[in-house]
Amino acid sequence: MSHVRTPRRRLAAAVVALLAVTGGGLAAPAASAAPSGPAPAVVSADPAEPRLVEQSVPGTMDFSGKNGVVELMWRFDAPALVKIELTHTASGKRKTDTAYTTDDGLAVMRWIGVFDDFTAAYNGGYTWRLTVTPRSAAGPSTERTGTFEVDSGQAPHDFSDSGSPDLLVRADGSLYVFDGRKGLEFDHTDAAIGTNAGPGWDAYDRIVAPGDVGGGRFSDLVARDRTGTLWVHPGTGIAASPFAQRVRVGGGWQVYAEVTGGSDLDGDGRPDLVAADKSGGLWFYKGTGNVAAPFAPRRKTGYGWGIYDKLVATGNIGGAAAGDLVARDRNGVLWLYLGKGDGTFAPRARVGAGWDAYNEIVAIGDTDRDGRPDLIANGRTGRVHSSLALYRGTGNWKAPFAPRTWAAMLLPVPGWSTQLF
Repeated sequence: MSHVRTPRRRLAAAVVALLAVTGGGLAAPAASAAPSGPAPAVVSADPAEPRLVEQSVPGTMDFSGKNGVVELMWRFDAPALVKIELTHTASGKRKTDTAYTTDDGLAVMRWIGVFDDFTAAYNGGYTWRLTVTPRSAAGPSTERTGTFEVDSGQAPHDFSDSGSPDLLVRADGSLYVFDGRKGLEFDHTDAAIGTNAGPGWDAYDRIVAPGDVGGGRFSDLVARDRTGTLWVHPGTGIAASPFAQRVRVGGGWQVYAEVTGGSDLDGDGRPDLVAADKSGGLWFYKGTGNVAAPFAPRRKTGYGWGIYDKLVATGNIGGAAAGDLVARDRNGVLWLYLGKGDGTFAPRARVGAGWDAYNEIVAIGDTDRDGRPDLIANGRTGRVHSSLALYRGTGNWKAPFAPRTWAAMLLPVPGWSTQLF
């Protein structure tokens, strides 16, 4: 796989301001703020070398919540300059910082769960390494090391095993995966960073990101080729190579005008598919969790769905029994269908007009870690860098989305025509 990156344009002042707001680096709090904890048995052979007398590093860290900040603390018996590296074992990606301790030797790092390039921290094993230099510079530098885990869980649109949703863009036949936190939360730092998942994706006329349909823990893709055959691309959870060899589901899917997935519609914990045929019939495909046969035989659940030109399975945005669906009619009005928990839906509720301004409407997942799924939409200009709009979920079925905010980011992909999935 190849990586896509544009020249860095980070402004130093913006980075300083970001760290000041988020507490993303090492801090030197007042001595009274020091947490208590066991003092490790570390013996210094040099009396000038600062000795580690106390530390507090969580064994497992989770950044999936709204206040996803984890505090790491070390105390030495003398003031020191501390350089710290947090390194993801499998990928080698790092978060680094440098700071002086307080006069009583305390150093605290408040980590918001991103690497130095502002991409989301991956799940898995990490090492921490401290390089400690006496503030007086009279003694040698020494190192301290340890380990911890990050487990931020899985997300339906997460293809990098970070617990944070990613963005999928098709351009010139290739599919690109962009880190969602970098692209949406830290887009002011520099251009988004993406992985090229390979060529040949223009063979498909439908690509859906329903979550883990194959039972392999990571999010998968479902795609329909132009002959009507449906395929699953199993997710690997590895950002550099996000998809394994595709698996054939079956033929005959050309009968459907719309195919969508991403909601658990029957409450069994597995994502399902919904498809509307060209005569307006709605069909429910129950997820099985088996990649060799990921969907049970279809069941008809509705009529008259030919009035819609876009169906999007959103996850549970209304706070009801199960996953929900939004549908756009041919006048540009968006409607919400609350899931009833049996694969069917309650009567529709109007969301609002003007949604015909968008080519794509994507159930991106929880972009701001508030526990509610969001929508992202791509305008009809066909260029994702200039027209992305983010609609944050509210959890209120009567007004399921907050007013839109423009996702002012640059996604560096080739070509003039792009599609968002």
